[in-house]
Amino acid sequence: VTSAAATIKSSMRSLETVYKGRELNFKENAILRESYLKTIEETQNFGTQTSDFLKGLPAMVVGGAGGVTLGEYLHLSPIQLWAVGLGLAAVGFGIKTIFVKKARTQTQHLYVAQDYERDCYYEQYVERVKDILMGLLLDLEHIHKKVFGEYYTSDDVDKATAEVECILLGVNPTFCKFVHKHMKENKITPDQWTQCECGIREITGICKHWEGPPITSQ
Repeated sequence: VTSAAATIKSSMRSLETVYKGRELNFKENAILRESYLKTIEETQNFGTQTSDFLKGLPAMVVGGAGGVTLGEYLHLSPIQLWAVGLGLAAVGFGIKTIFVKKARTQTQHLYVAQDYERDCYYEQYVERVKDILMGLLLDLEHIHKKVFGEYYTSDDVDKATAEVECILLGVNPTFCKFVHKHMKENKITPDQWTQCECGIREITGICKHWEGPPITSQ
């Protein structure tokens, strides 16, 4: 009992270390993504500033300092000045629209990437927990063999793995089996991400990127 208790405490310390590592991964991921968001915001602000500058050009043309305006220098009529103003305003509006749309798309993809990375960290966490618990089970079997001369069940690694996987069945990630491949190939869009993350058979089976055999509802 003393040996078993010491082994369990050792495994608990390992589990605590793994958990703290996962939390640190989550925090680092959040900091990294926050810096990416600031970059996107700066891009959007640049588009807005460029748009405002273009919209303000007509005023510079009409009312320049020094007595002679740029409009007079270029011999532009009032109608031409209005046309220039409207044209620059339209260009500015178009640039702002492009930058805003681009920033919105980048933000959506950023949130998907962040969610995916957190899920990967979680998947790694579950795998490490699985290894620790399997090692604990085998250690306890060896202690039992040393004390009583026989294993409590067996020292079969495959059997131990199956028992641990059964214990962790409810906390395993539910990714679609092709999510890592398709994420690397940039096939996953924000509107598809939910079905990729949940991995529901009826949904993944009808996904246009599904590469496995057809899935039929049971």
